[in-house]
Amino acid sequence: DSTRQDSACSLQWTIQMRDKQITVISEKLNSHLALFNSVGKEVAAVKQVLGDVECLVGEKENSLI
Repeated sequence: DSTRQDSACSLQWTIQMRDKQITVISEKLNSHLALFNSVGKEVAAVKQVLGDVECLVGEKENSLI
């Protein structure tokens, strides 16, 4: 009976450790997803600025012709 209790206790401890690992991995994954989302928004903003600059350059070139 003692061996069965030790085994059950060991199994419970192992499950708790796995749960903690899953929680940490989940938090890291969410953090990385938020970072990628932020980077994606920055890329979109930079593309918008570049598009605006291209339009301005095109307008200046056309006014010089």
